[in-house]
Amino acid sequence: VDHFLKKIKIALFLLLWVAFLINSVEAVKGDQRLTETFSLENGLDVLLVSDPDVHRSAAALSVGIGHLSDPAEKQGLAHYLEHMLFLGTKKYPEVGSFKKYLDEHSGASNAYTGGAITNYFFQVSHKGFDKALDRFSDFFKAPLFDKTYAEREVKAVNNEHEKNKLRDGWRGGFVQHQVSEPSHSLTKFGTGNQETLSGNNRPALLGFYEKYYAASNMKLALISNMPMQGLFNVAKLYFSDIPNRMVKTPVISSEFRKPLKNHYRLLQIKTIKDIRTLEIDFPTIRLNDYQGSKPASIIGSLLGHEGKGSLLSKLKEEGLVLGLNAGGGSSHPDINSFGISVSLTPKGLKEYERILIIVFNYIQMIRDHGIEEYTFTENQTMAQINFDWKNPSEGMGFVASKA
Repeated sequence: VDHFLKKIKIALFLLLWVAFLINSVEAVKGDQRLTETFSLENGLDVLLVSDPDVHRSAAALSVGIGHLSDPAEKQGLAHYLEHMLFLGTKKYPEVGSFKKYLDEHSGASNAYTGGAITNYFFQVSHKGFDKALDRFSDFFKAPLFDKTYAEREVKAVNNEHEKNKLRDGWRGGFVQHQVSEPSHSLTKFGTGNQETLSGNNRPALLGFYEKYYAASNMKLALISNMPMQGLFNVAKLYFSDIPNRMVKTPVISSEFRKPLKNHYRLLQIKTIKDIRTLEIDFPTIRLNDYQGSKPASIIGSLLGHEGKGSLLSKLKEEGLVLGLNAGGGSSHPDINSFGISVSLTPKGLKEYERILIIVFNYIQMIRDHGIEEYTFTENQTMAQINFDWKNPSEGMGFVASKA
């Protein structure tokens, strides 16, 4: 067994069914830039940021639907639609014309399909922003979904899947999702490949677009050096005529795993890279209901503390770990978890059960003694410092995080 553990590269993912109250919400930076939020007449929610110091203008539009809502018979459809959307529009039918325009104006674009949203974004020179918005907005008004490129984009989706299989983080997440309740949306294959997207996808593609790609199910974020009134004008000019329809998004159950009642499920995953990691995952209640109290920050700071008497110091003292991180996250507003990620030594890989004992003893100690007032004060102070001194973000990464 020792020889096997030395030779094989392995990551351990531990799934536990414990309800922690946590949250991870990042506040918008409180800097001097001007910010406005409003809704257009068609129901599209808009965030505008005017900052004379930004280097490039950027825009992002998110649609409130993702791969967790894929039809069971067309898994990967939301992702496939993301690929097909940029293949020309009624006003700009030439395939690749948007990319060409951005290239000519120091720009770039990208998109991603998440569990609950699909996000499209770009950045471009200030001079090229107006016409880029005209082109960008037309994808959400009159896309062509050119049949000529349908098979090509299926292959592109399949290529992404093949690349993902070489990424340890993706492999671990995929396996964790597969041990959810069999009927739960988390077990769906969100990326898609040539098998799940075989045959004629056009009816399903058009149906999905018509059903969910409506203005009231979208959010737009713009940042530029232009005055606020100018930003308001271009938002209204280019995005007011995105069609709106009544959208009813599927309800995703928060009960994605059954309680194991004092047991845990251990997943052993062979990794590509030479890494040794123990991931302890606690499904939680809905995090968005606790945005004001920041419990994820509190619990994360207690479990992730690195000073004397900390969980990490004890684990290092026994030669079991190299590092430890703790925090919350979600793959959907209703699917939330709190994770403890431990980088293991060779000894820690062999003695992972000892690590679990120490971790749960530490958690029990927190339960028994409660949380001191100074812990809340310290977290509040650090959050305020980070808020006040954080450098303003810009570009398509910024707007993508806000749309």
